[in-house]
Amino acid sequence: MTAAIATQARRPSPSRRIGRAARTVWIMAVMVPLTGMLGAWLGWQHAAALPAEAEMLAIVEVLTPGDPPAKLERRDHIAGLIYAVDEENPRFISGADDYGAGYVEADFYVGITQLGPLAHRIEAAGWRTSLVRATELDGTAGQEFTAARGDWRLLVQSGNRNQKAMAYVERSEPPAALVLSVVFAVLGAGLGRVLSRGARRGLGLSGTLAFLLLTVNSILAGTALVTDLVSTTGTGLFPLPWEYSATVLVRPLTLTGLLFLIIWLCRLVVRGVSGSPRHP
Repeated sequence: MTAAIATQARRPSPSRRIGRAARTVWIMAVMVPLTGMLGAWLGWQHAAALPAEAEMLAIVEVLTPGDPPAKLERRDHIAGLIYAVDEENPRFISGADDYGAGYVEADFYVGITQLGPLAHRIEAAGWRTSLVRATELDGTAGQEFTAARGDWRLLVQSGNRNQKAMAYVERSEPPAALVLSVVFAVLGAGLGRVLSRGARRGLGLSGTLAFLLLTVNSILAGTALVTDLVSTTGTGLFPLPWEYSATVLVRPLTLTGLLFLIIWLCRLVVRGVSGSPRHP
């Protein structure tokens, strides 16, 4: 009888069990995209090269035969600041909105408003193409379509930010990035489960702030990881899962969250060594 009462006293209440389960789900939901993002970054280091100038000119020749581009612009990095001028002020702490994948861009001399013929020409040259979609940017109507072939993804727009038609090529996601993002996401789930055991008595202030601040980046990175998985069979450009952590507002939130996560982990270790039951 006494043993039964003692067992009942040690058994957590339903509300406490629900709280622990919710905390476990939250920790895992933060860690899975965070580690998946890391795996994607590692895999993207093996991405193919962007089109050389002659290759880009050949793509433009297919799109607009006999009309060479007015200008070619390129950024060969895997990921970084989109415009070279921004490198003078990289804004490591505050973040920069002009951050993204490397690209080659060709602006057309000719005034193009209907992209249907261009889509047909590039499809005949062996590219998989999307439907031509209507767009609107700052009150300017236009069109766009995407195409895919081999290691490249192509975006063709009219009525874009430069008010002229353009062709824009980025890299396709390398297979290593897809595989490593999945592997690291699975490892992140296991890591989140382990960390949740250290938070059975609660996260404490440092842990709560860590996972709260990292939630924003995890939502954005998780969305990008899912989008990249879906895009492997499509024609659209691949968002980089880690690019959101470099943008304004998200960058300082992520860096601060990682700082609190380190503090929380250190306190978990100290608590484990000392045997203290206090919250970390």
